[in-house]
Amino acid sequence: MNNLNPVLEPLKDSLMDLACQVTGFRRDALRVGAIEKMVQERASAASWEELAKDISAGSPTFISQLAEAVTVGETYFFREPEHLRFLEEKVLPSFSGCPLRAWSAGCATGEETYSLVACLMAGGVKNPGILGTDLAQKQLETAQKGDYPTWSLRGAGEMYPLFEAVEGQVLKVAKEFKEAARFMKHNLLDPLPAGEGPFDVVFCRNVLVYFTPEAARQVLENLAQALVPEGLLFLGPADIPFAPPGFKPYGPAELSIYQKSPAPNVPLPEKPSPAAKAHTVTKSASLPFKKENPVSEITLGKSLAIALHLRALEAVEKEEETEAGRLLGCLRREFPDYLPGLYEIALWNVRRKKKAAAEELMRELLKKLKGKSKSRTIPGPQSLTAGFYRVSAQAFLARKDER
Repeated sequence: MNNLNPVLEPLKDSLMDLACQVTGFRRDALRVGAIEKMVQERASAASWEELAKDISAGSPTFISQLAEAVTVGETYFFREPEHLRFLEEKVLPSFSGCPLRAWSAGCATGEETYSLVACLMAGGVKNPGILGTDLAQKQLETAQKGDYPTWSLRGAGEMYPLFEAVEGQVLKVAKEFKEAARFMKHNLLDPLPAGEGPFDVVFCRNVLVYFTPEAARQVLENLAQALVPEGLLFLGPADIPFAPPGFKPYGPAELSIYQKSPAPNVPLPEKPSPAAKAHTVTKSASLPFKKENPVSEITLGKSLAIALHLRALEAVEKEEETEAGRLLGCLRREFPDYLPGLYEIALWNVRRKKKAAAEELMRELLKKLKGKSKSRTIPGPQSLTAGFYRVSAQAFLARKDER
């Protein structure tokens, strides 16, 4: 962020931290240019000193503008049509002639929400109740209006009847579909307001990929609470690599659809027994999946780390050095206790002739392995044991001592 006024320069770290706190986004997922533009525009209506005070105090108005600036708005009609086909062919027959409630979470300008409405109506669902939510008020205003540029129909084309007219370069959503959808401003880090839901289907696609692991856990807990037992959660292919806690895969694996457990989540008692801890999910609006539920936390955290690790390996294989370095840096920052990541980054430093950095990482790896059985499997892209990592690190450092 090099374009900020000198008055704000000392606050830029706080500005980034505030954006992460409000949205749950990772730092490397923030749209820095959009933040700069918003700050510059805000400053034109007030003094830089007043703006600096707003940032330091966490002004609600400023926070709202900041959230809108960093929100990702990439969407279009009938995106990932395989999800809609699966919904129509495998799910909707059970709801024929019956109501169905669906939530389009992180709907941006509403194309996904209207696509859902069109799919449900084509599948025979009577009086579908579809809620679209997003953090950006301006995007919701576009959704409520229902007028879109023809570019919003790229990709799959018009899978289901949806538009009443095309006026020049503008697509106009038909009245009956607009009446079946409603839109509301909502932060996915918060539970839905009382009275909203529960839903039979939740679409939250290509959203979690931007979040920190902690924020992703919180969002998943909120989505789970909003679903009926055995309700379906549709995620994007890059969001998480396998079923989140309290869910099981549903349908083809490549579709990233998950079904909620038949039994609703039950809050833990004040002093749960070990057995209760193993089978119950903690309900908490601010800190879901806390230490009381270590199995769930490890499963989701490690799965996100593995997904990021695989992306880094792909970049390494393609010799995309800058991207590989960025992804490995993110892996190190977001998952400091992910042992395969430490080992991978050490090897990366060896290839880049940064032997001192590699040695430091190998020593850290050995320290974190202390007390772990050599036969214990460490989750990663490959199923390797603690003994493998220990012997490899020791051998590397021994070669260093011999030089």
